[in-house]
Amino acid sequence: MKYLKFIILVLAVSATCFAQTKTISLTKQGAVDFALKNNLELRAVKIGIDEAKGRLHQSGRLENPSLSLEYGTTKIIRDGDEFEFSVGISQKFPLTNRLSKETDVSQIDVRLAEMEYAQAMRSLALKVELAYINAQEKLAVLKTKKDALKVFDDIIETIRQASERGEASPISVNLARSESARYKNEIIQDEIDAESAIIELETLLGFSHSQKLSIAETLAPAENPNVKFSSTLLENRPDYQMFKLAEESTKAQIALIKAKKFEDPEIGIFYSRSRREDEPRGLINEDALGIALSIPLPFNSFDGSIQEKLASRRRAETLSTSKEIDIRNEIRIWQMRFNKYSEALKQFDDETIALVKKSETDLLKAQKLGQTEIIEVLNIRKNLFELQIRRTNIIAQLSASASNLKASEFKNTKEEK
Repeated sequence: MKYLKFIILVLAVSATCFAQTKTISLTKQGAVDFALKNNLELRAVKIGIDEAKGRLHQSGRLENPSLSLEYGTTKIIRDGDEFEFSVGISQKFPLTNRLSKETDVSQIDVRLAEMEYAQAMRSLALKVELAYINAQEKLAVLKTKKDALKVFDDIIETIRQASERGEASPISVNLARSESARYKNEIIQDEIDAESAIIELETLLGFSHSQKLSIAETLAPAENPNVKFSSTLLENRPDYQMFKLAEESTKAQIALIKAKKFEDPEIGIFYSRSRREDEPRGLINEDALGIALSIPLPFNSFDGSIQEKLASRRRAETLSTSKEIDIRNEIRIWQMRFNKYSEALKQFDDETIALVKKSETDLLKAQKLGQTEIIEVLNIRKNLFELQIRRTNIIAQLSASASNLKASEFKNTKEEK
């Protein structure tokens, strides 16, 4: 009875675990959309926009006014009723357009934060596509090897039966079995690689521990995105625009520094009352109402700060030029790779695979006529499966090249909701 209860408990726990795991099937584009909505690192980057908007909201404001109080009396140090009291309120006002310059700098910071978020979206979308292609490739290789193992096992059984009839060498049986054992070992490694690729993709997607990814699309040759370098492409690239905004930001910061050369004067009003002893009249009260003005002298020219920002602007200009060159070469490289892998795939399909299949057909005919051993059939089919794996690798490289080309021409059409 105890064992029965234990078995029921185990089954109940297992059923609960399975019920809590939700399998989500996603296409490549679906995976990108899912990641843009659920990736936590991307959400953190987007919060930076709210931070910048908060700084913008706070910029361009006057400082709080100051309230001053003063009181002094002679009672503490000697006898008497003499005292002095004053109260005043003052406010600093800018002589220049410093407040508007502060707002200009903050507005550019908001645009920089938005570009940083757009770049994070672009980077994440590309990472997800490449990870999805990698998972597709690992699963396709695993499937090919499992199919090959089934074929090998059938051929091994045929060789064994032929060996018993004296029509094949026992050595051939051992050779076939060793090849099958090698594939079984490789399949274990391929299963590890495939599962690891899926887990890496799940991490990018922001999956929780109760979610499991299912790859909905099999690996297929990608179409040529036909990306061409242009000024419009540069305008759409957030990583390039970040450098251009950095140039603009340094210009605004220089204007702000110049506006700060004349610090804010402080204007206020005050009221004071004093009581003092005047012989022979005795104690008399005196009241006064006045205006106070404090003007900082502009001795600090801020030349060092301006020199720093000018250097920062030259640095941003140099980096934007460098990024433009990088983007041009990036497109050239990925377009070249796409073209080369397209040629390789066509040559593979038109020539290599066709020749091997023809050799397989001829070999099967020769084997039936007793002109060759059946072990040769195993070898030719092994070669064919290895070529299929090589074809899978070429398609994966072709698809990765297409994804990188698409990422070069970034179009911010989808955002996290």
